[in-house]
Amino acid sequence: MEEVRPWHENDSFWRRLTPFMFSQQLLSDAAAEVEQVVSLLGIAPGTYILDLCCGVGRHSLELARRGFQVTGVDRTRLYLDRASKQAEVEELRIEFVQDDMRTFCRPDAFDAVINMFTSFGYFEDQEEDHQVAMNVYRSLKSGGVCLSKMLARRKRDVYPI
Repeated sequence: MEEVRPWHENDSFWRRLTPFMFSQQLLSDAAAEVEQVVSLLGIAPGTYILDLCCGVGRHSLELARRGFQVTGVDRTRLYLDRASKQAEVEELRIEFVQDDMRTFCRPDAFDAVINMFTSFGYFEDQEEDHQVAMNVYRSLKSGGVCLSKMLARRKRDVYPI
């Protein structure tokens, strides 16, 4: 019998969703979104940035084009392969890592962590979200900053970190 996995661990789900999640418009929007991220976080080229749940690398690529030191992490090999190919075409140095956001942690490695496109907060067990938040915290250098774009949740769904 085939193991039943949660939807977010199902590679065929992500493969089918790719055309909708990464339309040409969304890919084109990355430059403006990165401009906002850079401005909001007050970061400069050379800054070490973790793009957590980087998908096809739309933000990772744009950050690298602007001179940031980028590590992109995603659990979906299909997305990372696409991002890596584009980085190679553009001769951009980006480290892409296949890992789950619940387990990836690189202590004191990053000046900034970004988590875009509502990639946080959908695990059924809130302890998993807590683990992600702790991994982000541990991965940040002292004084580092984190930006996470997510959908609003109901007040009763909010929990302290």
